Amino acid sequence: MWDIPRLGGVYTGIVGTLAGFSVASATFIAGLDAARGTPAFAAAIALLLVSFLILMGSAIMYSDTPSFPASDDEFAMGVQTLAHLFANASYFLGLALAWLALRPLLVMIDLVSLADAFSWLLLATMVAGGVWLAVFVYRLTVANGIACLAIPILGIGLPAIYRLLTVGV
Repeated sequence: MWDIPRLGGVYTGIVGTLAGFSVASATFIAGLDAARGTPAFAAAIALLLVSFLILMGSAIMYSDTPSFPASDDEFAMGVQTLAHLFANASYFLGLALAWLALRPLLVMIDLVSLADAFSWLLLATMVAGGVWLAVFVYRLTVANGIACLAIPILGIGLPAIYRLLTVGV
């Protein structure tokens, strides 16, 4: 149903371009002298640079997705499917980190009310991304629906619990 080698080739270019934007954004922010003294500066730079590294890794995974010819070999199809799934998961993670850098960037340039609005938009994006990843896991593996449903719940819930605990301490 899925032509995974072709998809891997398409996504390699997309993810590589996004990685370039991440590192270019970090370079641009690093050149802003007025922003260096703000606490959001380190957060924005760190999120963008880690995003760059993850997106580059994802591009490499997409380009290395096994290109076995279509066959009835279940092992080869399983390897191909898992390689594509791992590349997709790292793509989502790298993209999410780059998007999460938007809030500290907006705070850094004194657009706090816009940063607050973006917080809710970014939360909705992270939930949608978790659901998207859960659908991929459901469609490309033998995992049952309940296990796949746990992906967005744990992906949002565990960091929220960690945040609540650390703020309390």
